[in-house]
Amino acid sequence: GGDIAVASRPGEGSEFTVTVDLKNAREEPVHSSPGESTEDVSGLHVLVAEDNDINQEIMRSLLHELGVSCDVAENGEEAVAAFARHPGYDGIFMDVQMPVLDGYEATQKIRRLTDPWRANIPIIAITANAFAEDRQKAFNVGMNGHIAKPINTEILRETLRELL
Repeated sequence: GGDIAVASRPGEGSEFTVTVDLKNAREEPVHSSPGESTEDVSGLHVLVAEDNDINQEIMRSLLHELGVSCDVAENGEEAVAAFARHPGYDGIFMDVQMPVLDGYEATQKIRRLTDPWRANIPIIAITANAFAEDRQKAFNVGMNGHIAKPINTEILRETLRELL
């Protein structure tokens, strides 16, 4: 259902023209790269607990790029309070090293909530600590996932797709 043509001039190069009838093709994002996940995570709403202003902006930007909206809390105590006020989060990205209440303690407080839906919300650690023991500590306190900084958009998308 299409045509391929080539025009070539010695010393100048070649021009390839491909014409394809796409009326029956499945719709795929044009910007996809080989191996890139195309599963849509847009429309999710998450809480980001992060004390560093630059890291907050990076997370906002990466999530926005994926079509995910977010609210930001500057420490674990604010994250627990924000989660208590907002029942509609799909998940929480939790920095583990924050002032006032760190991410581990904040996660434990959330896991002790009496409402099972709230107590079991997906919580993903975001941290520069990427050793196996750091991942294990995150899982031991009740986190569901672990993303090492600097955060890669495709890893973020895959984590959202798997856990949320």
